[in-house]
Amino acid sequence: MLMMLAFLVDQTQEMACPLFKNAIVEARTRTDFWKTLLSLYTSFLFENWSELLVAVKAKLTNKFIGTKFSIDYS
Repeated sequence: MLMMLAFLVDQTQEMACPLFKNAIVEARTRTDFWKTLLSLYTSFLFENWSELLVAVKAKLTNKFIGTKFSIDYS
């Protein structure tokens, strides 16, 4: 069931999100895209999905420098 949900989200993003489409195009393979997304997701904090996708595209095009951290300790 979880795999089906993941597939549905992937397909919806691919159809509707221009940032997602651009990041997929920059990746040589979908595996590269998902590995890059996972590595950034586990290494940095992102405020939203858009920031993560921009970072994925930047990393895939070798323009990734880093990202800001926004940690709320309250």
